[in-house]
Amino acid sequence: PGIRFKVSVDSNETVEIEMVKPSSSAKKCNSKIAKDIGTEWKTLARAFKIGQRDINKIIAENNGSVDDQCAQMLSMYASRKGRSYTKRALVKALFKSGLRSVAEDHRMCKVISTYKNSKRKSNTVKEDDTIAYLKRNTTRL
Repeated sequence: PGIRFKVSVDSNETVEIEMVKPSSSAKKCNSKIAKDIGTEWKTLARAFKIGQRDINKIIAENNGSVDDQCAQMLSMYASRKGRSYTKRALVKALFKSGLRSVAEDHRMCKVISTYKNSKRKSNTVKEDDTIAYLKRNTTRL
């Protein structure tokens, strides 16, 4: 049994996840997942709020090797975040980047349930307003 938390994947979906030691460092995961992230590393970089200038620099320094580009991006982010680069932060970013399968394939987490977020706005009237309306508009027998 691990720790459960929710990840808002996008405006339409929230996922409940269970993880063991989510606050432990994610650095040791970097080399394991870089290959599986592949060409989607730029999407993950954006989820980490890495700017386009840094992305271009990574591409220039590792021309032709997507795995090396991804590994450098993960290393750069880990260096910037220090202790706050946790497994939980990595898993959240993977889910938000559409890379859920990477987190699941490497057994970083277990998905407990998935929720579809409702976009409907409630048009219900407050109960107190309804009672006041009924008192004003009801005749006593």
